[in-house]
Amino acid sequence: MSQFADDTNLFCEDITSVDNALCLVNDFAPVSGLKLNVKKTKALWLGKWRNNRTTPLQLSWPRDPVKILGLYFSYDDKMNDHYNFHLKIQKLQIHLDMWRSRNLTLFGKVLIIKSLGLSQILYSASNTNVPKDAIRTVKRKLFSFLWNKKKDKIKREGLYQDYDKGGIRMTDVGLMIKAMSLAWIPRLLKHVNSNWNLVPNFFLRRLGGLNFLLRCNYDVTYLNSKLPTFYKDMLSFFDDLKNLYNYNLGQLVLFNNREILIDGKPFFIQEWFSKGVIFVSDLLDEQGQLLSYQAFKAKYKCKTNFLNYYQVRSAIPNSLLTKAKNNSLEPLSKSIFLHNRSTFDLDISTMINFETAKVKDFYWLLNKQVNNGPHTGPTKWSKSMPICAKQWEKYFISIKQVSRENKLREFQFKFLHRIVVTKKELCRFGIKDDSECLYCGEQDSIEHTFLDSSFTKDFLSKVVQWFNNCNQCSFKPTNQELLFGIFSNPANKELLKKINYTLLFARYFIYTNKLHNNSLLITDFVSKVSSKYRLENLN
Repeated sequence: MSQFADDTNLFCEDITSVDNALCLVNDFAPVSGLKLNVKKTKALWLGKWRNNRTTPLQLSWPRDPVKILGLYFSYDDKMNDHYNFHLKIQKLQIHLDMWRSRNLTLFGKVLIIKSLGLSQILYSASNTNVPKDAIRTVKRKLFSFLWNKKKDKIKREGLYQDYDKGGIRMTDVGLMIKAMSLAWIPRLLKHVNSNWNLVPNFFLRRLGGLNFLLRCNYDVTYLNSKLPTFYKDMLSFFDDLKNLYNYNLGQLVLFNNREILIDGKPFFIQEWFSKGVIFVSDLLDEQGQLLSYQAFKAKYKCKTNFLNYYQVRSAIPNSLLTKAKNNSLEPLSKSIFLHNRSTFDLDISTMINFETAKVKDFYWLLNKQVNNGPHTGPTKWSKSMPICAKQWEKYFISIKQVSRENKLREFQFKFLHRIVVTKKELCRFGIKDDSECLYCGEQDSIEHTFLDSSFTKDFLSKVVQWFNNCNQCSFKPTNQELLFGIFSNPANKELLKKINYTLLFARYFIYTNKLHNNSLLITDFVSKVSSKYRLENLN
C-alpha cells in the first residue's frame, strides 16, 4: 500500500485481494467518516494479467495511462511520455511566452526558468524514464527564452557555471536529470528494508548489494536485463560521475568488474565475498604469484570447486595482475568494500556523504567537472591586460555586491563577457551604416568606447575628480580599475563600495548615452548618480 494525503494506491496479488481490500475500506468508513468513492476508483491489470480485458468488481479498468500523484503510468511508453513530458513541455512554452513580454534581465529569466519553467518537468524526470528528445527540446526552449529568440551570445557551458566562475547558475537540464536520478542512491541505501526498495534489492543483492556495487568497476550493460531501466540509468550516471573524478579504487576489485569476465560477463561469488576475498591481490601470495587451488582453500576456508577457482584465475587480465602486484592496498581499503560505509571518496578532496547528499549536491559534483571551460570574453580581456584567475573571481563576485539594481548587474555581467553592443557590432549586424565612434569619429569597439576614446578619458577623469572632491579622498584608478573596479582593500570598505558603484554607473552612463546619441555631460551624470546613491544607501 502507498499513501500520500488522500491518494491511496494498493498493489494486490489477485482479484480476491482487491475484493478483501475494498471490504476493509468499507468496514472502516462508519468509524472514520471516510467513504470510498467507487466511481473515482481506477484499477489496472499488472504483470502477467496486463492484457486482461475483464472489468470485475464494478471498478473502472482503463487502458489509457492512470494518473498517480501527478504522474501517468501504463504499459504504453509513448502515451506515458506524452502525458509526463510532451504535454508539460507545451505548458513550459506557454509560461515562457507569458514572461517573454516582460523586460527581464538575464538573472530574472533564470529565476523564472527555475521556479516556474522546469519544476513540473523535473518532477516527472525524477520518477520516470526521460525520453531522449525531451532534454534537447527543453534546452532549446529555455535558451530561446533567455536570449529573446536570438542567437546565444555566451557559451552555454559558461552560463551553467557558478557566479564566481562567471556564470549565472543557469540550470543544465541534462545534468539536473542525472542528479535527480543519483539522489535515489542515498534513499535506497538509507531505507534498505522499505517495501518500495524490494525491486532493486532483489536484483542488486546478488551482486553484493548497492553499496558494494557502487564501488566496483561495473558496466550497466552486463546487469540483469530485467532490472528496470530507471535503476540502470541511476547506476550508469553514477559510473559517469566516478569517471569524471578518475575514481579507480574499484579497478582491482575481483567482482562485478567489466575487465574480468567469465563466459563474457562479470561475476559475483557470495561465499568468497563473505570470506573477505575482494581484490585481485587477495588471490596472490607473498611473492605476487597466483595462489594454487589448495593454497586458496586453506587460506580462506572456501568450499569452491577446482573448476570454478581456475575459471576466475584465467579470467584476470595480465594488466590487472601487474597492477595488483605493484599496489599494496591498505586494510582500510578492504573495509570500505566489506562494510556499508555512508561515505564515498570520489578523489582525495571530494567525498559524497550518502546520509546527507541531496539533488543539488550531485548536481554541483557533475557541473563542476562538466561545465568548467574558459569564457571567451574574459579570455579576450586577458590578452590586453594581465588578469589572473583569482582577479576574475573577484570581478565576477562583485557583480552581485556592487549594486542592488538588476539592470546594472546585468550590464556589468555583459561587460565582463564583452557582449555589450557598440557601433562596431551594430555595423556588422547591418543596423548602422558605419562603425565610427559617435564622439571622435575613430573606429568604435568596446575598448574604444569605455577606455581609449578621448571623450571617454575626459569624462572619466571628471567623474573621479568629482568623487574625490565630494568624499575627501584621492583615488587614482588605473585603466584596469576603471573597467573592472578597485579591489585594493582600503580601510574604508563603504567608500570602496561607493567608488566601485560610481565607476560602474559611469560605464553604464557612457553606454546608454552613446547608444541614444546623447552627449557625455558631467552635470547629467552627477544628477543621476546622486539619486542612485540614495536608492543604494551609499550617501
